[in-house]
Amino acid sequence: MIDCWKIVGVHGDGSCPELPQHVHCRNCPTYASAARDLLDRDLPAGYTAQWTDHYAAPQTRDERDRQPFLIFRLGSEWLGLRMTVVKEIAGLRPIHSLPHRRGGGDR
Repeated sequence: MIDCWKIVGVHGDGSCPELPQHVHCRNCPTYASAARDLLDRDLPAGYTAQWTDHYAAPQTRDERDRQPFLIFRLGSEWLGLRMTVVKEIAGLRPIHSLPHRRGGGDR
């Protein structure tokens, strides 16, 4: 797949015939397909072992270097954000679907 958005799309010369219909490349099915392919690709060999070793190694940081994190879960994935980037924690809101992804969040 070519990166048409870099050649004829919004990051290129803007000559894509689909651009008037979709307004921006991020609304185009070709762009969505490229994103899906990127996120669904196989991990490189040794990737999991490398990061397992990295996080299993004993920490050598001094107690003063520790920073608070907000830990949360999306589906089965646990994530964390440094508290320096958190401005507000709001209550539960309705969940909205993503464009071009109407089949649920498990894809």
